Amino acid sequence: MAIILEPKSNNTNTSTSNSNLLPLGEYPEQPTWEEACKKLEEAINKLNSSLDTATKTIKKLTEENETLKEALKINTEVEENNGHK
Repeated sequence: MAIILEPKSNNTNTSTSNSNLLPLGEYPEQPTWEEACKKLEEAINKLNSSLDTATKTIKKLTEENETLKEALKINTEVEENNGHK
């Protein structure tokens, strides 16, 4: 025997308002293994794409940083001696 909790409302048509409610203790249907694997694959592909974009951005910024250091003639030996880089 399942207990169904109904929200308090003034709506007299309760059949449509309760269509999304599950009996107490029941859970919504879970995705199949194939659906879950497909979602995981999509998430991994999106993550890899984001990592590729981030890697390209870091490489570009590193090159730009080196160009700016050369243009400003910043002494990198001082940074290296202080444990930076």
